[in-house]
Amino acid sequence: MLYFQIGNDISQFLGPLILNQLLLSMQSGDRAWKGYVYAFSIFVGVVFGVLCEAQYFQNVMRVGFRLRSTLTIASNGAASSTVRSLLDSFSTLMGSGLS
Repeated sequence: MLYFQIGNDISQFLGPLILNQLLLSMQSGDRAWKGYVYAFSIFVGVVFGVLCEAQYFQNVMRVGFRLRSTLTIASNGAASSTVRSLLDSFSTLMGSGLS
């Protein structure tokens, strides 16, 4: 799960570096295909970052929902056992009061 966050961070870090290389190649008068390669590299880096971020978000949300369902089950189990013990004690009180 941490790998996706690292991939997103790396892609965000590399974008400006590649953009700097693109601008330097334009200033030095390099061939146009180098600029296209740099631009395509920026595009690939952004797509990679978006995919890593989406996968990271998916995993974090899945863990959150599992935690929520676990806590809900635990609280409902505790509540039902509390209600059951209250009903048992009320039935004992009512039973002893009637006799």
